[in-house]
Amino acid sequence: MSAAWVVGLGAAAMYLFNKNTQVVSRLEQAVDNFYDAASPATDGATTAEIRQTKTMTDHVKYGDMNAAAPKERQLELEAMRAERAAAVERFDAPNPSTIQGVMMQFDRSGF
Repeated sequence: MSAAWVVGLGAAAMYLFNKNTQVVSRLEQAVDNFYDAASPATDGATTAEIRQTKTMTDHVKYGDMNAAAPKERQLELEAMRAERAAAVERFDAPNPSTIQGVMMQFDRSGF
């Protein structure tokens, strides 16, 4: 009688192991189907090429600057950009004004 629960426990463990294996294999199959679903039907870009674009960060590093430009030219352009940004800052705020106070008026109703 005491061996029956051990056999039942073993059967339950095997069932859970088998169920876990089936779920994992179905999940892997669904992931594969997702990645293979958009195979190029035309001469356009493949999904692998599109996914690869998130690793390209030159637009963040160089901004609007051509990455193929010589280093001296890049530094010159960056200095010009900084100079123009400073000129805009000087024009927009030549002397920052401070708020001295706000006059408040109340009428009979308190507003």
